[in-house]
Amino acid sequence: MRCTGNAVTVGTNTGGALLTGNPGLLRLPYSGLRVRIPTMIWMDYEMRNLDGEGYSPDFWVHPDLAAARAVMFARRYLEQRMSGR
Repeated sequence: MRCTGNAVTVGTNTGGALLTGNPGLLRLPYSGLRVRIPTMIWMDYEMRNLDGEGYSPDFWVHPDLAAARAVMFARRYLEQRMSGR
């Protein structure tokens, strides 16, 4: 969302489990073991790998307060936009 230029995030960073995705299930022919092999790698819009780091919010807020703070930020933003500031 950040790359759109019109979004603000509130809360804590994401978990950072972003390295791979869309695993395919394979059965190994000799052992019969089944394994999951990822078929893609995730990069952000700047081609950075954020595995283990995650995305940081624009405003850090404790998770218990995130919803209330997001509403507060949205109201303040809208008031400023409506008043022309």
